[in-house]
Amino acid sequence: MIQLTDAEKAQVVANCDHLKKLKYSPYLPLAFTEHGVVMVAGVLNSDRAILINIQIVRIFNKMRKMITLHKDVLIEIERIKNQISDHESKILEVFEYLKQFEKTKQEELEYKNRPRIGFKNQNDKQFEKTKQEELEYENRPRIGFKTKMTNDY
Repeated sequence: MIQLTDAEKAQVVANCDHLKKLKYSPYLPLAFTEHGVVMVAGVLNSDRAILINIQIVRIFNKMRKMITLHKDVLIEIERIKNQISDHESKILEVFEYLKQFEKTKQEELEYKNRPRIGFKNQNDKQFEKTKQEELEYENRPRIGFKTKMTNDY
C-alpha cells in the first residue's frame, strides 16, 4: 500500500463522487499497488473475492501496458508543447522588435519634418528656387542707383 500525495488526493476526490467526504479529511488516503492486490487475493478465500482480485490485477496489467505503449507519444507531445512555447516567446520578441523599429522610424520622420528655426541652409529643399523664380528676381524693377552703366533710363 502507498500513501497518496495532496495532488493525487485532490484528483481522486474530483474524479470519484462517492469520495467527497475525503476532501475534508486531514489525512492522506492509502491506495493498493498491483502487488498489494495480489497479496490481498492470496489472503481472501471466497470465490467472489478471488475473481474480483484477479480482475483488478488484469486491469493493473492493462494500465501498465497502456502507459508503456503511449509513453513515447506523451513524451513527444510534451516536447512539442515546449517547442511551441519557445516559438511563442520568440514570436513575441519579434513583435517587440518591430514595434521598436516602427517607433524609431516615426521619431526620425517627426525629426525630419519638424519646423526649422535659426539659420536657413541654402541646400534645404524649401529654399531652392526654380529657374522662373530666379529670372523674375533678376528682372525685378529696381529703385535707386543704377548698377550698370546703360542708357536704358
